[in-house]
Amino acid sequence: MNDNAKKWVKALRSGIYKQGKGHLCNPLTDEYCCLGVAADLYVKEVGDITVEDDGSLRAYDGRDIYPPPAVVEWLGLDDSAGRYVKSGDSEIVVQAGGITTLAYNNDEDNLSFEQIADIIESEPKGLFNES
Repeated sequence: MNDNAKKWVKALRSGIYKQGKGHLCNPLTDEYCCLGVAADLYVKEVGDITVEDDGSLRAYDGRDIYPPPAVVEWLGLDDSAGRYVKSGDSEIVVQAGGITTLAYNNDEDNLSFEQIADIIESEPKGLFNES
């Protein structure tokens, strides 16, 4: 995990961001998904992407569900949804191929930012690119 991903984990745990679902950021309610926190942090740290806000949706370089490539690369993620291999040997994990995403953890599994930060810190297989 690179230093930028460590900053992301810290931001997720900071209590500054209110958790939301379905989009990177809903400025109307000031809610972010876990990947939206990453995009917002990128804008604050680097600032070289376009942020569009129509009042009910915020897009980063035209993307409102998954972060743009610049953010993904900055974090060292392997893909924009935060795909990784779940650990464990339960029958369900084996049948599903053991693949999930941070986006799914946020939106469908209803994991808290704290729980998602724990996953990121555990550096599960496939989350971060190996190069």
